[in-house]
Amino acid sequence: DELIYNISVDASRKAYEKIGWVYINTLSNLIRIPNLFRFLIHSKCDINKMSGNIVAEKSDIPNVDLIPDELLQKRESLMIEAGLIHNRYDRETIQWRMGSDSNIRMLMVDGGGACFYKTGYKNGLHCCTIGEMFLENYSYSCFRKVLKAVEKTGKYDMVNVTVSHAHILYKYYRRALFLLNPQKVFLNHGVRVESPRMKKICLDPNKWALSDLDIDTF
Repeated sequence: DELIYNISVDASRKAYEKIGWVYINTLSNLIRIPNLFRFLIHSKCDINKMSGNIVAEKSDIPNVDLIPDELLQKRESLMIEAGLIHNRYDRETIQWRMGSDSNIRMLMVDGGGACFYKTGYKNGLHCCTIGEMFLENYSYSCFRKVLKAVEKTGKYDMVNVTVSHAHILYKYYRRALFLLNPQKVFLNHGVRVESPRMKKICLDPNKWALSDLDIDTF
């Protein structure tokens, strides 16, 4: 009853579909502009500069021992309670994920929680990509507190996150004015499962809770 998933570029998707992979509409890239005036100056009003991948700024491997067990356990409990397919981040998994030296940063916010993120540049724009948040409580006020703290770590032209629509934080990102790309609402989320039982579960877009931290290219 195992499953495999990937996030593909358009060219790869066609090849994967030929060998039995199924693509479902779950994941979107959301973008927020913290300061519109600064964005317009640096982008020169060219929205094409928003596309592409960032060149990440170097960062040391964060000390994940600073994250209280309660934050990891609370997220896990909520995911299970909602019946969502998700990656379980216990302390061992978080340490393994950070051990790849992939320039992922961590911010601890008093009274808010923890956020994993990356910073870098894309077409001259200073960008921040949020990987995942582990909150003290899953309210909008707590989410907003962590988001604001992350945005204060630099003068960003753009903040973005890749997140599934069923993720427990998706509604908060949208409320905080993270916008969908109308030209490509969904990314290529491919799933490969074999058993009929797992197909019924895994091919339902409303069952998936993924974010950037769950994608190997983050």
